[in-house]
Amino acid sequence: MKALSKIAIVLGLVTLSLLTGCFSRAERVATNYYILDYLPSTENPTLLMKTPFKKTLEINDTDLPKTYSRNQLVVKEHFSQIKYLSNELWANRLYDSVPSLISQRIKAYNIFSRVDRDLGEVAPDYYLDTNVLNIEKIEGANPVAFLRMEFYLRDRITQKAVVSYQHESSQRLYDESIVYLVQVYNELIMKETDVFAAKCIDFLSGKQVYNAPQSIAKVPQSYISTPMEEFDQSLFTGELFVPKIGFSEDEIQFTVTASDEKGSNVFREVGEYAIPMTLAPGDYTVILGDNRDISAEVTISSHMRTVLKPTWGELVVKIMDDGQNQVRTNYDIWIKKTNDEGFDWFNQGTSKGDDEIGEPDKVWILKPGNYMIKLQGGSWNDYKDFATVDIGENDRKTLSVIVDPEGTTSYMIGAGVLGDDDIILARRKIHRGAIHTNVNFSSNNSVNQDKPTRAFSLSGQFDNRIEYDLHSFDYSMRSIYDLGMNIATGSDFNINVDDYSIKNTLLLLPLKGHKYVKNLGFYGRADLTTHFFDEKSFYSENKNLFVLNAEGDTTSVLLDQSDFRTKIALFPLQAREGSGLTYRVVLGSNASVSLRGGYGWQQNYRHMSYTKRQENTTVNGIVYDTYQEEDDLLTQGFESTLILSALNLLNTLSITSTFDVLFPMGQTDNQAIFESDNRINIRLLRNVSVDVKANIKYNQANKDYVIFDYSSFLRLSMYY
Repeated sequence: MKALSKIAIVLGLVTLSLLTGCFSRAERVATNYYILDYLPSTENPTLLMKTPFKKTLEINDTDLPKTYSRNQLVVKEHFSQIKYLSNELWANRLYDSVPSLISQRIKAYNIFSRVDRDLGEVAPDYYLDTNVLNIEKIEGANPVAFLRMEFYLRDRITQKAVVSYQHESSQRLYDESIVYLVQVYNELIMKETDVFAAKCIDFLSGKQVYNAPQSIAKVPQSYISTPMEEFDQSLFTGELFVPKIGFSEDEIQFTVTASDEKGSNVFREVGEYAIPMTLAPGDYTVILGDNRDISAEVTISSHMRTVLKPTWGELVVKIMDDGQNQVRTNYDIWIKKTNDEGFDWFNQGTSKGDDEIGEPDKVWILKPGNYMIKLQGGSWNDYKDFATVDIGENDRKTLSVIVDPEGTTSYMIGAGVLGDDDIILARRKIHRGAIHTNVNFSSNNSVNQDKPTRAFSLSGQFDNRIEYDLHSFDYSMRSIYDLGMNIATGSDFNINVDDYSIKNTLLLLPLKGHKYVKNLGFYGRADLTTHFFDEKSFYSENKNLFVLNAEGDTTSVLLDQSDFRTKIALFPLQAREGSGLTYRVVLGSNASVSLRGGYGWQQNYRHMSYTKRQENTTVNGIVYDTYQEEDDLLTQGFESTLILSALNLLNTLSITSTFDVLFPMGQTDNQAIFESDNRINIRLLRNVSVDVKANIKYNQANKDYVIFDYSSFLRLSMYY
């Protein structure tokens, strides 16, 4: 009880500290201001004129779209999605700071006899008009600074542009600080100004000028000592989006291919429905369907998302008994021939059983047509245990099939597309339960003809699960109670199996919408293991016993005992809590591996739980066995968990395995604590299976050897 009080005090202090943090005064975020300062070090010496041309230049304000004319720096998160950095501001508006920067650069090159932002009453020979179309940071795995800019040298008399230059450039941001970003903007503007300056020199010298070149390669190299970095091609990517027609948790995949002019396959990648796929601009072939019999040609354009219009349909097959319990069974899919003469075999599927928690329904991607769903095998023209369904373009249907698993003359009771009713049937159950039993009765009169010996044993497992998810939170609970009893001729009724465990897990997955990190999040767990009946040791011959408490003091001396109660109800009681980071790796539609790491606590309360310490100890000529009460054990430290879940492998095998490691802290004995819980189920018939349980524990502070608990039995299951 003292330990429980300490835990309550610690939890109270943690809660108080959290509340204090929540209600404490928020720290104000500082606002930063940035300028485009002139950098002489970036000048190109080859552009410096010894004698300027006898021309004057006035540089006008730069035009910017409203998107970029604000004080806030701009970050582009998607093709058409931006955000403003509210605390990262330009000290001067760009319409003024950009032409001021350009003015200083052109002055430095001594190209014109006079250059200014405003020549006053003196009419200039030329005007310089500039447009900044984009100036932004583009987010991504490799963030870049992006600039798109235009220059126009306009004659004062004709008002026509005599020199023009438009270009877009980018630079990889290896340093993602805003200070470095502004520096890169500065360098990009100056590089573009250098190209324009070179074109002005050519024009004023009477040379031919290439207006608006597509790349810097067309600029006379005599004026450019170092070519600019080529534009990052990743900025030109587009997206492909293949939609799901209806809601489904099934991860459906498709394939994208591309061929060269000779028809050779040069690109192949797998995508997932309802998740945007990034591709380089070009023509592609999208291959869909379980038989890869649906294809579509698409063109990916830069900065655009191509959405594939569904020319296919979706089909879900639910097979249930008359109690609306889902039944796992095989079925064949046949497709109507185009000439209306019979059906061709298409594929085979397996419906989901009621015990396959967490496995989504299979979604078939089908070409428009008429399909036959047939149970029990055989040919389509058996005309037995079948149903047909029409699938159209952009059409989703759920075929509900009701069967009698025990039927001798007819297996299928009815089938059809129930319309709104299939929405009700598709609702996910929050609670699922099962009762697994194993009954054995035997009788034998080999010893005495008139007095046969009889034995009866019954073992059962009560399995209850709750799963619920809301937005980014996923909660799961599993409660398992194993109970076994037997009675035989000449023996008393006794309980031989009595194990109860409950596991609660709460997951917070804030990145569910992201393709690669949707299974990364935080976890919190609370587990409990105990039992409900007293446990006794029985002796073939009566014994004398010393009983010691946890401190080693003798509490009682028992003489001539036929049994001894080693454990009372509920104790030993083991509790485990933990929280930290979790990541789930999906290996397939019915297999996954979860990795967890964080901080954990373990409590082993062993009130009136005794272990034998000594045997055959003689005191005053009397032989005793010694039992001592086990001490409570409280442990905390870093924990790590590996969880493997594989359901319905080869339609028969299911494996659930958990491996926990706790690294104690703040104790004299810091040996790691290992615990593994493994369950294997092999299905023989619908409600008949072989169940194997193997638990392994190692805690040197408790026992200096590996403790294992193994059992296997043939079980009969009932689901509710």
